[in-house]
Parts: sequence; structure tokens; C-alpha cells
Amino acid sequence: MESAEDKRIQRARDILEARLSMRDPFRGPMMERGREEILGPPGPELAASFVEEFRASEGERRLAALFLAIEAGGSDAAAFMGKIVNGEAEGLSAEERLLVLRSLPGIPSAGGLPVDSATVDAAYRLSASSEPDERKGAAGILATQDDAQARVVLMNLADRDADSWVRAAAIRALGRAGDRSTLTYLEAYPREDFAQEYWVQGALEDAIAQLARRLGDGSPQEE
Repeated sequence: MESAEDKRIQRARDILEARLSMRDPFRGPMMERGREEILGPPGPELAASFVEEFRASEGERRLAALFLAIEAGGSDAAAFMGKIVNGEAEGLSAEERLLVLRSLPGIPSAGGLPVDSATVDAAYRLSASSEPDERKGAAGILATQDDAQARVVLMNLADRDADSWVRAAAIRALGRAGDRSTLTYLEAYPREDFAQEYWVQGALEDAIAQLARRLGDGSPQEE
């Protein structure tokens, strides 16, 4: 009889296969997207299985498992993210680490990861890194922190960072972790450079809409 553990591992593999098939031009991507929807989202109980698939795989399968582990959310995903941020994830190359950090602000579930204080401290350090991808990753992690210190750092990145993609990441993070004063800040954000930096405009519009919805649902008022 198949155990609960065996079923969990098989479901993780099925989701991974569906994700990989969406990139295959010989398999209808809409069909495969439907298959992934039928399987359901990768929940927290699958994060550890995706981490194991990442360690055991190569190429695209390895990267897909890596991102699914983070998307799954929960404590296992948060612990794995902490190791990635600190460069301690077993078998993770420097290039893969930067890829994750670069992509982190665009993973919706990452904003809800229950990261520990060591990971948050690492994010504060990375926010001053000379590497733009590390600053983007810092913004993605600080999106999990609903406090004034995180918002100050994110606003500093949004205002002053030389890399427009980092500014966009910081703005998106503020949409997840902001309060009412943050909404005022975002609504007044300068827009004169958007003709050349449309991705910043998109981030700003999304952040304002997201934060307005969150505050309208009874989120905490300005501290």
C-alpha cells in the first residue's frame, strides 16, 4: 500500500513534470497549464520534496525544482531560502544563487515566507551589496517584514539605487509590506523617467493596487 510519504513525493514529481512540460513546444502549453491547475498549487508540505528533486536533478529540471521549492512556501521553503541567501544551500552554484535572488521579487509566495531573523539580517546586509541581483533578493526578502525598518531600507532602494530593476523590486516589496504612509509615498513617487523604465512603472502600479487592496481589507494602519 502506498504511504502518505510516497504520495507526497509523487505529487511533487507530477507538479514538476507539469511545470517542465509547459516549456515544451510539442506539448500544448495550455493543456499543461490546465494539468498543473488540476494538480493544485505546490503547498508547504511539498517544499522538502522539491528541495530533494533539486539536489538530485540537472539542467531545467533542477532549476524548476529550485523555484517550486520556494513557491511551495512554509517553514521548509523559508529554511531553504535562508540557506540560499547565506550561500549555504548544498549543491547550489553561485550562478544559481544569483538567479534565485534576481527572481525572488517576482515570486508572489516569497512575500509570505516565514523567514527567520538570521535571513532578515542577511537581507539587510545584501541591501548594501555591490551586486544588483543581491539587492533585488534583499528587497524580495524584506517584503516579508511588516515593520518600519524594512520599509525605510526599501524606500532607500526605491529612491536611490542606480539599477532600475532594483528600484522596481523595492517598489513591489513595498506593495506587500507597506502601511498607509507607504501608500502615500508610492502615490507621490516620481514618474518622469518611466518612458525609458516601463518596468518601474508597472511595479509602481501593481504595488499601489496591491497595497490599497490590503489596507482596504483591514491591514494595520500607519505606525
